[in-house]
Amino acid sequence: MISKLVRSESGFGLIQAVAALFIATIAIAGLFMASYIAQHKALGNYHYKVVLLKGLEQLEKIKYNSYKQGSRRPVIGLANGEFIIDDQNGDPVKGYIQPYTVQTRSEMIISPLVKYDIVTVKITWRDGPRYFVNSELNPNRQITLREDYFYRTIQVGP
Repeated sequence: MISKLVRSESGFGLIQAVAALFIATIAIAGLFMASYIAQHKALGNYHYKVVLLKGLEQLEKIKYNSYKQGSRRPVIGLANGEFIIDDQNGDPVKGYIQPYTVQTRSEMIISPLVKYDIVTVKITWRDGPRYFVNSELNPNRQITLREDYFYRTIQVGP
């Protein structure tokens, strides 16, 4: 009976077992890559929210300083520079607030008596530390926030 089982060609051969192992390895590697990319995208969305809140904070500080000084025009006095977005694993993710820009515009067609200042805050960052597939998943990101301040140029009436 043992000699019959040894001579029998029924069951899996070595090549079939290696092929099945190779297919299973590729499937598991695909699942790991999909979970890595999903985790990286979720972390990127978290960093985007933190940067958005930091930019809104800067715009609110500009607005507060303007109202505190009794001006309807923006008062720029905040420092730009680096800030930490996330420091989860001891490798901090840093963002950089670029210098603010203020442009004055007027729409002569709509109202020649009203001008407005455009305050723009730009923040740049990268989503994380260097991972092994970082070049495609971690480009430089930038967000631009804008707020307009309208004011009269000429006093109308008494």
